[in-house]
Amino acid sequence: AIDFSLSPRQIALRDRARQFAEAKLSALSRSVRHLPTAQDRFLATRPVYEDMIAAGFLRELIPTALGGDGEGLLDAAILTEELYAGDASVTLTLLGSVLGFLPVVIAGSDEQRSRLLAPFLTATGAPLAAFCLTEPGGSANWSAPAPAEGVRTIARRTGDGWSITGAKMGIVRDRMGWRRR
Repeated sequence: AIDFSLSPRQIALRDRARQFAEAKLSALSRSVRHLPTAQDRFLATRPVYEDMIAAGFLRELIPTALGGDGEGLLDAAILTEELYAGDASVTLTLLGSVLGFLPVVIAGSDEQRSRLLAPFLTATGAPLAAFCLTEPGGSANWSAPAPAEGVRTIARRTGDGWSITGAKMGIVRDRMGWRRR
């Protein structure tokens, strides 16, 4: 049998996230709709995002083995559902950062994890992370004006496997700005 009961810790996490969503996120969603640009709306969410970080919600999405408070995917699902009900945009900023540092969580060395996860474990500020891929020349830009090349990296089924032609490249941000790697 499958038990769908939440543990006392999960109930407390759910209740804490629900209270935060009702107190901070619901009002924010209504207050930024009128702003003229996506950038203006994003910047207006920063104080609430900082409150979300201070409340420890980002730490709840980092495994305890790496210094966070996360105990698994069910906890992440509970947190996501409650916060998303209050406001999708700020919640997606939080989840986007998790996606951004997830390669470090999964495959980073101990040194990389220690160094790169540190800003996300402090519960202060507004740390952001991103995970980006493109093709050399930027051809994978879906919104490029015609005559855009479209995606040049192609996967074709060949017998029992796949044949992949093309190339992908990661994008990182450092103190010098955006660059391709």
